[in-house]
Amino acid sequence: MRGRGWLAVPVICGALWAQSPEYLPYERARAVASERGKIVMVEATSPHCRYCLRMERTTLRSPRVVAVLKRGFVPVRINVSRGELPEGLTWRMTPTFFFLDGRGRLLKEVPGAWGEEDFLEILREVSAMKRSKGGRE
Repeated sequence: MRGRGWLAVPVICGALWAQSPEYLPYERARAVASERGKIVMVEATSPHCRYCLRMERTTLRSPRVVAVLKRGFVPVRINVSRGELPEGLTWRMTPTFFFLDGRGRLLKEVPGAWGEEDFLEILREVSAMKRSKGGRE
């Protein structure tokens, strides 16, 4: 009986690490962002992009990143080999992250794959930009 408690710790930690952001279609994400004063994060990705897959398996499943995204962002994932980006956005490489306000105005474009700490810093910078431009839509 005493040994069973230790088994729960890795299972719980594994379950936390397995989280991922809830992705919405762009129009819905924009409406939610406008309504709740959040930022739309559009992730331009492609199924054969190894850097995209690495971020999806690591950084974007980090409990800290997921928590920050849930608090202030509305994520959208677009496979650029199947669909176009909204608001006339263009990409040069995948992954590229576009941060927009609830009106669809571009706040920041960030190309490349990022580790947890660097991506958290990007999210903090974008949040600060949003606050400095006036908060709610």
